[in-house]
Amino acid sequence: MASSKSKHQVLDHSITRDLDMPRALSCMEGWLADLRIRNCSPLTLARHEQVIKRLISVIGDKKVHKIKPDDIRLYLASRIEKVAPSTADMERRTIHAFLNFCLEEGFIDSNPVSKMKPTHLPKKVIPLLSQDVIAKLLAACNDKTFLGARNKAIILTLLDTGVRRAELVSMTRRDLYKEAITIHGKGAKERFIKISPRTQKAIWRYMLFRRDNLDALWLTEERRPLRVQGLRMMIRRLANRAGLDGERISAHIFRHTFATQMLRLGVDERSVQILLGHSSSAMTKRYTEQFNSEDVLRLNQVSPVDAMGL
Repeated sequence: MASSKSKHQVLDHSITRDLDMPRALSCMEGWLADLRIRNCSPLTLARHEQVIKRLISVIGDKKVHKIKPDDIRLYLASRIEKVAPSTADMERRTIHAFLNFCLEEGFIDSNPVSKMKPTHLPKKVIPLLSQDVIAKLLAACNDKTFLGARNKAIILTLLDTGVRRAELVSMTRRDLYKEAITIHGKGAKERFIKISPRTQKAIWRYMLFRRDNLDALWLTEERRPLRVQGLRMMIRRLANRAGLDGERISAHIFRHTFATQMLRLGVDERSVQILLGHSSSAMTKRYTEQFNSEDVLRLNQVSPVDAMGL
C-alpha cells in the first residue's frame, strides 16, 4: 500500500511540474531579456528571435522540457534544404544557447542539443582582395571631392582595421585619434586599432570637407550618417566605376584581407583574433590554414641554424 501511495506522489509531482513548466515562446522572451542585459546588439537579438520563432513554427510551441533531440533534428533537416550548411550550423548554435538558458533557469534537466554533432561544413577558400584590385578602387576615388575623399578614407580604414560593416558605420568623431581608432564591437566590447599614416591622411582630407557638427564619422552625400546598406551601395558603385564588375568585393572581404595580411606580416594568431574582435580562435585558424608554402617561407625569416650560429 505504501508503495502505491509513493507511486501516486511521484505521478502527482510529475503532473504539477508539467503544469508549472513554461512553453518555448515564453522562454524565448526571457532569454531575449537576458541577452539585452548582456548588451547584445539589436541585430543579434533579432536574428536569435527569428531562429527560435522559426523552430517553434516547425515543432510547435511545446512546453520547453518536452523538446527532444528529434525535434531539433526535424527543424535542422528542414533548414538544410533551404540554407547554406554554415547558416544551418549557426542556427543549431543559437538553439543550443537558448536551451542552455532554459537549463540555467531550471526549466530542463539537460540540453537536447549538447550531444548532437555540428553540421558538416565544407572548407571553402576564403576570398581575398588582391593589391591590384585595391589599387583600382583607390584610383577610382577623386579625393578632391567630398564623396571621393570619403570613399578613399573608408577603403583604407577597412583595409587597415578589418572592422565589421556595423562597426565602421557606428564610428564617431570621438573614436578618432591621431594614430588609432576605437572600435565598438559586438557585446559592447571596445578595441583600439592603430592606423597607418596613409589612412590618417585620407581621413584628415575627408574631414576637411566636413562643415557640420554631426557626431557620426561617415556621412552620406546628403550629410546623413552612413548606414550598412549605404556602405554596400558605395562599395558596389565604386567597384563598377573602377571596372571591377566581376570581382567579389565587400566590407567583409576587406576584413578577410586585413586578417590574412596581418598573419603574413608575422603577427601571431592571438593578436589577430583580438584585432578582429573574435571571441574564439576558430576563424583566425582558418586564415592560417589557407596559407600556402610561399606564405610560410615569408614568415619563417629566422633560421634556427643561423640563430644558433652553427
